Amino acid sequence: MKYYKDSLKRRRESIIAHPSFEETKLKIEDLANFICNFTDLIWWNGNFAFLFHKNKVFIMQSEILDSTYSTLLSIRQLVEIGHFSDVNVLMRKLRDDLFLFLYLLEVVNRYRLGHETVHERNAFKWMENKLENLTISDILIYLIKNESINKAIIKHNLRKAWDNIGKNLNNFVHGNGIMYAQLNYANYDYKTIEKIFNDITFKLSYIVSVFVVLLILIKPSLISSSDYVDALELGIQPARDSQYNIAPFIQEFIDNYVIKLHPDIKNFLKDRVYMRFD
Repeated sequence: MKYYKDSLKRRRESIIAHPSFEETKLKIEDLANFICNFTDLIWWNGNFAFLFHKNKVFIMQSEILDSTYSTLLSIRQLVEIGHFSDVNVLMRKLRDDLFLFLYLLEVVNRYRLGHETVHERNAFKWMENKLENLTISDILIYLIKNESINKAIIKHNLRKAWDNIGKNLNNFVHGNGIMYAQLNYANYDYKTIEKIFNDITFKLSYIVSVFVVLLILIKPSLISSSDYVDALELGIQPARDSQYNIAPFIQEFIDNYVIKLHPDIKNFLKDRVYMRFD
């Protein structure tokens, strides 16, 4: 036991001392802060998704995103102690949770009064803690039926990297090789740790960036700034069309992260939704 504790301590010290550690930690915290700010925005603007069908009800606000924020904080802690296998397992959870949020938003968008499909039933089951057998593949198949989402994925070649990331994360979840276990405890040299850090930040940034793109295409009003609501709270007339202003932190995220997916993706979003992009 003492050997294990000493080994863990040495591993942590070597990781923290790595020149790229602080940058990696800050990148994870930046993504976590973005999710946190987004949940605050949802609450402040009074946004929620709901369905009513017969005696069943589905209501969702930011519960899933609150969980993803905590997941990112857990990832930050695991990076610090070098449990990189666990980091990748949690990244799979992060991806699945973010896309479940998108799926449920899209289910609400497509709902037609009096017509219940398997997707509405999934939403109600989620509300009742009985949802099962809904895979990421099922969600992607459903989402790409949205014409704007399908065009965004095809036009900007988002699927290839997405599939590669998914396959890699699945290898960690299912333990598909000795390497996927060793990343939790083995000691690595400077260059290998650098490569691991770069891999983690790339995958996290890609997952959250794709999430933001699809979110904007599904429900653009969610990225609206608080200008309109702030004016109402103060009892003054909101500025004309201020409900179409985008929250500054989301504008910043698009410029710092999303455009790295593809240089033309911001223009695509401008053409597809009614929000005011800088």
